[in-house]
Amino acid sequence: EDGGINVEGLCWYAKKNLLMMGFRTPLIKGRPFILPIRLKKPSGNWSLNNLEILPLIILAVENEQGIRTLSYDSKRREFFVVVGNATSSSKAPFHLYSWNGNLKGSVRHIDNVLFHRKMKVEGMTYGTVKGRGALIFVDDGGGYQILWDDDPRLS
Repeated sequence: EDGGINVEGLCWYAKKNLLMMGFRTPLIKGRPFILPIRLKKPSGNWSLNNLEILPLIILAVENEQGIRTLSYDSKRREFFVVVGNATSSSKAPFHLYSWNGNLKGSVRHIDNVLFHRKMKVEGMTYGTVKGRGALIFVDDGGGYQILWDDDPRLS
């Protein structure tokens, strides 16, 4: 919060050999961004010589919110991004967006997905629960929330 870097979203985009880093802070002109890092030679070492930093992607979200978690859904071929308060003094609520990977950072707000007021979303992944596909959200207090694969809000 004092000028440092806070990466809270991190996911692997296998189709393009990219490590996607989503920043909670800092923001760029009040917006969060993703830093894609390409692994040049997938069979090679994870060394500086084998990494290529690509241009930042600034996401078109509102209210000076930072990225709290980031996940790629290979079934839908899109990323899901949860944004929330960028700093502890902010009271911005958490919101869920989908992003198709476009370089302009255009996103789609997933309407009517609400998180409990005490839930601070810290992680998200796609998984299967009792045979049903779902987005699973977790917080740092042990809580969780499930958004089922067939939920029309995800369409």
